Amino acid sequence: MLYGSFSHRLVSQRNVGLSVSKQEYSQGLKAECETIQCVNAALSGGSPSRSAHEALILSVLCMAANARDETVWLRQSFSPFNAPLKKLQCLDIYGTLMLHPVHAQGLHQLIKLHGGLEEITTAGLAATIS
Repeated sequence: MLYGSFSHRLVSQRNVGLSVSKQEYSQGLKAECETIQCVNAALSGGSPSRSAHEALILSVLCMAANARDETVWLRQSFSPFNAPLKKLQCLDIYGTLMLHPVHAQGLHQLIKLHGGLEEITTAGLAATIS
């Protein structure tokens, strides 16, 4: 969740012309690395419970939906929405984020291990992924 919050903040700062410090950038990268380590540790420790596996899926979804690749943000540094209410529900932020291909592939594998989207019982998770 920290990684998603960092991505949101980074894009919102870029959208208003502010820069991000090296320390902030490093903290976001650290959050991503720690999440990857925790997911790997949970998966290598045996078969996690159904609810723990769905928590892992949610964690990887957060990383997959928030591209950390700086070149992605440089290519798409503006909101694709040109509407009077473009800041409604942060469309100006989330409209500029893209899927991170490596994390999206990991998400796909986790869902397959879980038995598919139809096996996810956490309210709203399967719908959000689809």
